[in-house]
Amino acid sequence: AWTCVLDELQREYDILFIVSSGNYDYAKEHDEKGILKDYPKYFYTDEQARVIDPAASSISITVGGMASSSVPFALRDETLNVLPISLKNQISSSTRIGSGIQKAIKPEFVAYGGDDAFNTILSKTSKNVGTCIMSLSNKLTEGIFSQDAGTSYAAPYVSHIAALILERYPEASNNLLRAILVSSSDVPREIELQVEKLEDTETFIDMLQPSFRLNVKGQIKSNKKKMLHYLAGYGYPNQEVATDSFEQRVMLLADMRQENAIEVDKTHIFELPIPREFESAKGKKRITVSLAYNPDVRKTRMDYLGKTMSFELIRGKSLEEVYQVCASQAGRDEADKAERFEAKYVCKMEDCGKALREHGTLQKGTFEFTRSSYGDNYYLVVDCKKNWSEEKQDYALVVTYQVEDKTVKLYEFLKNRIRAPRSRGRV
Repeated sequence: AWTCVLDELQREYDILFIVSSGNYDYAKEHDEKGILKDYPKYFYTDEQARVIDPAASSISITVGGMASSSVPFALRDETLNVLPISLKNQISSSTRIGSGIQKAIKPEFVAYGGDDAFNTILSKTSKNVGTCIMSLSNKLTEGIFSQDAGTSYAAPYVSHIAALILERYPEASNNLLRAILVSSSDVPREIELQVEKLEDTETFIDMLQPSFRLNVKGQIKSNKKKMLHYLAGYGYPNQEVATDSFEQRVMLLADMRQENAIEVDKTHIFELPIPREFESAKGKKRITVSLAYNPDVRKTRMDYLGKTMSFELIRGKSLEEVYQVCASQAGRDEADKAERFEAKYVCKMEDCGKALREHGTLQKGTFEFTRSSYGDNYYLVVDCKKNWSEEKQDYALVVTYQVEDKTVKLYEFLKNRIRAPRSRGRV
């Protein structure tokens, strides 16, 4: 019920809730002595480790925890009787993971929330200052500082970045705030390695909680990106890149609301300029697309979301060709729409994959390439599919261009292309 309430409030009042994923207590479900051996596998095998109400909210941002230190604190130099459960930048041993409502990616982000340590003398987990988050105490008579661990200490970091974005863009909607946040995030390599090391064995697959067993369909190796995103979402947001563009990383924004909102079962087409300097730059080039929308929800419906949205990045086609294809596909079912462009014209987005991405109201995909010869423009096709709601849908897009070549002044090239006067017979 609280999940639905948060979603309804955010759509009606255009506000943003940032919610901690909740804290999982391994000792309540298992023998504490096994935590060092069992971590992090138990997140996938224990259904009690999933996010709890209201962290499953579709429009809210949910934040999980990751460890801030690899070194526990020893009271005596000669007696090191506590061991870290997780290492710095790994997932916290007491966080919670997805999936969210209707297989959506949850949590969307992770941030430093500290962790517990394992006391080898007492054979139990315990709070330890070396693996916790330090802050000023609200009980000054007991001490100036305090320390603790939990996802409630991770969520304020994301709230802080959201506030900085709002300071930079005071008119930004809930959708634009979320889209900018996800565009700035990356999964730490340490968490990626944790998932890569998961056993691809029948024994482990048989131990998986029902939702994960259904998702991996007997194959962990080919589904590790899915397992990674249910563990850490889109990763750790970067404060610096969330609030500005740079010479080698440029952010384009579109906050589509009110008269610019999209109608159900309709398509919007955005033209993305591809400067020759970007295309020919040395090293890897990336185009990242982030989409956020806030649909109406109804907990009494099989489809909780009133609408679902998706996007595709098209290359090698003219605007007129893209328009004609999309217009001819209007009203056709999803099976036909999936084939509207040949595979070679659809930019393959990495990250979590199209199917998993589209379960949520916050989506991100990255197209990476070294060479391309598909013309001066790509086209971003945004679709809005009706589930049961007829209302127009507000949404926001963030597109980032990024190059490794430090000699390319990408910001100037894109600014000049976008500001040049253009004529269009049809928009």
